[in-house]
Amino acid sequence: MLVILKLFYVTSAVVGLVCFRQINLAPIRALVIYWVFMVSVDLGLEQLGEDQTVVIELFYCLIHTIAFAVYVYIFNQNAPKKSFRYITQLIMLGVVGLFAVYQIVFNLDDLTASDDVFLIQGPCALFVVLLYFRDILFGKEVLILIEEPLFWIATGILFYTTGNLIATGFFHQIYASAKYLALALYQLNYVLNIVMSIAFGAAFVLSTQRLKTHIDGY
Repeated sequence: MLVILKLFYVTSAVVGLVCFRQINLAPIRALVIYWVFMVSVDLGLEQLGEDQTVVIELFYCLIHTIAFAVYVYIFNQNAPKKSFRYITQLIMLGVVGLFAVYQIVFNLDDLTASDDVFLIQGPCALFVVLLYFRDILFGKEVLILIEEPLFWIATGILFYTTGNLIATGFFHQIYASAKYLALALYQLNYVLNIVMSIAFGAAFVLSTQRLKTHIDGY
């Protein structure tokens, strides 16, 4: 499964790089840059030994924060900067960032340091994408969803975050009491990463084909 995940990781990143010049949407370009960086470093970290867990925890504490910042940027590019929903998301970003800094400074030796950051970031990410889905549901504009880059991105984030809140967020706690259950659940992490890679790759391709103004500022 890990080999398959690497294949989808690399393929989606390459698709993003190939499509980059043709992408007209600045938020999607930001996602490409983030995704290529995340995939490159993530694959590189697999070469580290168990004695380098501090480096791994540091990266994931940071990447969870960066990911959420990218999500806020993507889904609020044209939103009113003084709107309640935008300010709320900025506050969430601040909370995630401050908690990540706290974990890095005080708890980086703890194997659950980055997992705890994800447990804060995950619900915040779901809040952002669920707002997007709500706007689609109640919006007046008729959209062909499979042609919308943001729909694919939101769907990828939704599936990945929902499943990983349990599979990854509580991995070490479950592992302490039920080793085999934790390892079985962690396989879900691979599947969800593959789903997100496919969704992001589809969004990169679709972003080269059309530039669309989304409802309610999206």
